[in-house]
Amino acid sequence: MLADAYAVLRKPVDESTVRAAYQKFYASNPFVEVLEPPRVPYLPALAGTNDTQIALSVRGGTIHAMAGGDNLGKGAAGQAVQNLNIMCGYPEETGLGNRIPVV
Repeated sequence: MLADAYAVLRKPVDESTVRAAYQKFYASNPFVEVLEPPRVPYLPALAGTNDTQIALSVRGGTIHAMAGGDNLGKGAAGQAVQNLNIMCGYPEETGLGNRIPVV
């Protein structure tokens, strides 16, 4: 799954400020990678995983975020396991380190 999202702001913002905010927010999440330019999400590398890759760009007052992930892994089964781990006090990545076979 690949999602493109745009935020149009009232005032211009610096790309390094936006990137730093994303990196800080996702720093403790073992499944999210904020990519450095010019990298963009690579879906074949995400297939069968619980991982998400996020690419950012900023032009003036517009932030463009592109996120890629496997909708079967992160979108359903993987997310359920991750939530169960959190609820039971286990590390988030328990049981999610191996790739899910893609048929």
